[in-house]
Amino acid sequence: MQYLRVPFRRAMLLCGYQNPTYRAYWGYPHYGIDISTIQGGAGTDPTVYASGKGRVLAAGWDSKLGGALCVLYEEAYDRSTGAPVTVVARYLHLRKVLVHTGDMVTLDTPLAIEGKEGTGDYHLHLEFDTDVHYPRWTPQVARGLSFWIHGIDTTKNPSHLLYTDSSHQLAEPAFNPAWLNHEDFTIPAAPV
Repeated sequence: MQYLRVPFRRAMLLCGYQNPTYRAYWGYPHYGIDISTIQGGAGTDPTVYASGKGRVLAAGWDSKLGGALCVLYEEAYDRSTGAPVTVVARYLHLRKVLVHTGDMVTLDTPLAIEGKEGTGDYHLHLEFDTDVHYPRWTPQVARGLSFWIHGIDTTKNPSHLLYTDSSHQLAEPAFNPAWLNHEDFTIPAAPV
């Protein structure tokens, strides 16, 4: 079993999973979290790091949303159920992808560089999905993209799977707290 870490050295959560304010503003659900080291000024290292031990299932570039990445993490502990779950992590809006399909990664392997491709400002849209057979299929996107494929919702709340530690910190979410959920403020430190 593994405890997945926040994918930056220091970052700020900007928007929560299925947040009602997001839905009211945009008119559709948010199937992941938005997190940034640049937006909100939380940190200085825009590198997106692997959250644990995993395997890159797909890596590439989307014609609208920029750098795109799918990483399989097995046996990730889910605080909401008290049990491990195998998930695909989807990383969107990347400026640059640093890994390739088939690569094995461990905690802190550099995966990508945070970007703002296909969106208004710098952030990482991070999803976790239990459908590991179709890693590029996401309910977050519209049809007609070059990498991502519109799919059904089998996502999990990333804030139930992520942890902090001395190398993976979260700044106080002051940028837009109304777009966060209760669980986004209570992401715990990983067990030692």
